Amino acid sequence: MSDDRRPVKPTVDAKENQDASKTQAEQARADTTEEEEEEQRELREKAAEAEALRAQLDKGEEEKKK
Repeated sequence: MSDDRRPVKPTVDAKENQDASKTQAEQARADTTEEEEEEQRELREKAAEAEALRAQLDKGEEEKKK
């Protein structure tokens, strides 16, 4: 028996599916990055608000002592 198996070239559909999968994966990564950036932005805003409240509290305590 001879071995007639040869490498099969991907079909056009397979190539398109592969390209579509790559595009979907890239979009998912981009979405994740945007979500992470938004979360970081929100955390920075909350940290700034907390710092401002601490400063007000400290100022109020100093005025109470006077």
